[in-house]
Amino acid sequence: MIRFLKNTYLSLRRSILPSPLIEIHISEKAIIDNFNKFKQHYNTDFVPVLKSNAYGHGTAQIAKILENERFPFYVVDSLFEARIIRAEGIKKQILILGYATIDQINFPLKNIIYTIITLEQLKSIASELSRPKRFHLKIDTGMHRQGIFSSEVDRAIKLIISNRNIILDGLCSHFADADGQDEEATISQIKIWNEVIKKLSRVFPRIRFKHITATAGSRYINKINANLCRTGIGMYGFAQHPSQNKLKLTPALSMYSSVTLVKKVAKAGGVGYNFTYRPKRDTKVAIVPVGYCEGLDRRLSNNGWLKIGKITYPIAGKVCMNMVALDIGMRSNIKAGDKAEVISDNPEDKNSLTTMAKVCQTIPHELMVKIPQHLKRIVVE
Repeated sequence: MIRFLKNTYLSLRRSILPSPLIEIHISEKAIIDNFNKFKQHYNTDFVPVLKSNAYGHGTAQIAKILENERFPFYVVDSLFEARIIRAEGIKKQILILGYATIDQINFPLKNIIYTIITLEQLKSIASELSRPKRFHLKIDTGMHRQGIFSSEVDRAIKLIISNRNIILDGLCSHFADADGQDEEATISQIKIWNEVIKKLSRVFPRIRFKHITATAGSRYINKINANLCRTGIGMYGFAQHPSQNKLKLTPALSMYSSVTLVKKVAKAGGVGYNFTYRPKRDTKVAIVPVGYCEGLDRRLSNNGWLKIGKITYPIAGKVCMNMVALDIGMRSNIKAGDKAEVISDNPEDKNSLTTMAKVCQTIPHELMVKIPQHLKRIVVE
């Protein structure tokens, strides 16, 4: 009864909360279209990567969008992320690509696949695994990050055989330079991968999944002994190699806020911290409640743009923790309450993630994953 009353109270409380000042829109159509474009173009199966809050798009939202699509499992980084998907009532298998402790592996959550990333971890699993679990064994093919070396494969085989609870269901690795211009490093990794896979497949003929490619490496699929590709950034609308431009991917995320006030600023009047912006004429600034806490990178100070209506306005001064100023000029009719587009889903726009990443000398991935989880994500068509 107490739980019922508590849930009823929380439900009523949520229903009367006013609309938030910031909304993130996630396009269901873009996610599904992008995902299927990869499957069709490369003529192979893909699995969606939902790690890091689905690259900032919202783990729960993306999992629900994809629930009825055909793929063998979701990919996440941690047990925490897997539990978010399970909380949505989704029962499809989930691969945890990151490191997991033996306590986490023994945790009673159904249809979870774990990744073995070191020989030491495998030793711990072999001696302490208390119930049957499915695993993917990661091979270090040259990135020198996670995975066992080819020289450790024989020892890994013995450890896997030693415990019947270890069900080797897949093999995986990762390319270091698939988005680069020099293919030599990738070809070297493919050679090591193919040799190791051939050996392990003889010992464990029931291995179902073999995957080394992510979005950028998908173009190598015909050269690899693999039957599966992973797609993260590509599914969210960003090509990782010029050859993928023909897919015409659509960014799925856009962000909106509202103008809270408009102020007049005299010529040479300082705006914001340290007065790093001083207008060359009398002007007006619009204050929008979005800052680096909400994912608007501080490197966009005096360098970025937001859109109000059909016009894009420059950021005036430093991006603050929770707000930013825009120079809107004296003739503008902008007023408090007007909608402001913080992030555009058109990659050609000045306030798109593609443009922002260039200005910040980084990648869209970084900007997206910095958008905090507490901001409201709304799935739109």
